[in-house]
Amino acid sequence: MVYYKLSIKTKGNPDPNDVFEYQVNLSKEYENAPERYFGLERKEDIQKTLENKTDCRVNSQTLNQIISEWIDDISIGYRDTTLTLDLPPLDYIDPHNFEDTGNPELPPFNLPISMVLSQICLSYRL
Repeated sequence: MVYYKLSIKTKGNPDPNDVFEYQVNLSKEYENAPERYFGLERKEDIQKTLENKTDCRVNSQTLNQIISEWIDDISIGYRDTTLTLDLPPLDYIDPHNFEDTGNPELPPFNLPISMVLSQICLSYRL
């Protein structure tokens, strides 16, 4: 069995020595096919551990990128993989997934369109 270590540094971290490390012990079977080792359960464990240690959000796309690079390194025999990532804080809201209900009020349908538009224009001037 051989140990493989993943080290992740986060951009913008004031302490350059603050590194997240995750280590796995792979048997010969998984050394030859490391992608089989990283199933959903292990990926989720890495994601939760990384988020807890760095206080940064790790989405599935970033997690897959991390695992993919680690698998590539293991496949060619590297025992240590170091990545520097720009991760958003845990309280970050992704604007692409932001749900806004908008203004639920319907405009008055009994007014001419010119009056409705003038009311809209007036409300933006405030």
